[in-house]
Amino acid sequence: MRHMALEIAFVANNSSNTIPTIASDDGVNWSGNTATPLQAGSGGGISTATFGNYVALSFGEGSARQVVLSPSPGIWSTETSFDNAVFGALCYFSNRLFLISSALTGESPLLYVCSSADGTGWTLRQPLARRTSCQPALAVFNGALFMAFADENGKFMITSTTDGTNWSDSLQLNESTKFSPALAVHNGELCVVFVAANASGNILVCRSSDGRFWTGNQAIGETTNGPPSAISYSGRLYVSFIAKNPTNTLLVCSSPDAQNWSGNINTHQSTQPNFDTNKLYVRP
Repeated sequence: MRHMALEIAFVANNSSNTIPTIASDDGVNWSGNTATPLQAGSGGGISTATFGNYVALSFGEGSARQVVLSPSPGIWSTETSFDNAVFGALCYFSNRLFLISSALTGESPLLYVCSSADGTGWTLRQPLARRTSCQPALAVFNGALFMAFADENGKFMITSTTDGTNWSDSLQLNESTKFSPALAVHNGELCVVFVAANASGNILVCRSSDGRFWTGNQAIGETTNGPPSAISYSGRLYVSFIAKNPTNTLLVCSSPDAQNWSGNINTHQSTQPNFDTNKLYVRP
């Protein structure tokens, strides 16, 4: 039987821009980093998804976006490349791996969607008629694929699809964000984790039981210089983020209910601030 573990892929805090990974069974004690042959460029942040026995990882490399697959720690496939693509979010939904990326044009690029049955052969990218100022976030909830994104004014938008093709009208949350949001499903609720659109760097969370009606924001008691990542694992909602100081230390905190939060755990790794340079995932 394969052993599931919580992992983080992140961009190294140096000029190499390599993407190592770390792992933990309990979210508290973290391994040293495992090197990968992957190297991020300037084309937006990284994104992860799990399907079957694989971890899929997307990252920017110049004006292209790459997708690679990993059947086990330290082993990664050759890259599938998407030209003229910045930002990119992955999610497994309805037996297909979805990639939502954006064209490399303008300050608020148009979003595009494509999908794959195996992570290697992909459909043509189709426009979503939505624009974003940062990387979107995806999660499967109540039989639908949900996307959270910030529009060109930093306002939160939520949309969803039940078939991967037809998307609902965008719902505007009464929130703004400084960086890309994170989406996760925990305890039967859809949770959006984001950074306040001010100098505080406060990490906030809103929750919804149906994807339409949302709680007000609640601070988790942590601050950051970059986008957070979130995932549910072993009965707790985990959030990884960058310390709001010059060390750029990668920290993790967790909650059993998305309301009462632990103090932060130091992973003894550091990553780059300002764009999506760390992603939590559960390795199957």
